[in-house]
Amino acid sequence: MGRMESPEENYQRISARLSGSRLEEFEAYLEEHDASKSDVIRKGIDAVVSRSNEDHGLPLAPPRDDRLEHAYRRLCAVANKNGIVRGDSARRVCSGGPESIGKAEVPDLILRPLSRRGYVRRRANIYGGEAYKLVGWDR
Repeated sequence: MGRMESPEENYQRISARLSGSRLEEFEAYLEEHDASKSDVIRKGIDAVVSRSNEDHGLPLAPPRDDRLEHAYRRLCAVANKNGIVRGDSARRVCSGGPESIGKAEVPDLILRPLSRRGYVRRRANIYGGEAYKLVGWDR
């Protein structure tokens, strides 16, 4: 593949360090969505930087996917003061909706995609349960 040239913009090369597992997830996403690394990185930067937090009242700009945006907004609404949502609460608030998503389907259809896109991080608690930390939460 040749170099992209644009008379309107001066592109600069950047690099990032990723763990092996994160790189595998990233490459799987690229293949699944037939996307280039540069396009996905640009979209991620736009999601984090381009829109101010005041525009949407959330820690990060919401996902553009309707299902994920709806779930992300609901998770933000029920998070505790540290941006944590217990696993059972996350499954409850993200289930249902126009697509009638069952609680058992929430991890695969909602929480993992939000995690892969950098909106939540899965945590285990001291009692063996799971919880989700909203990335960028600083309320």
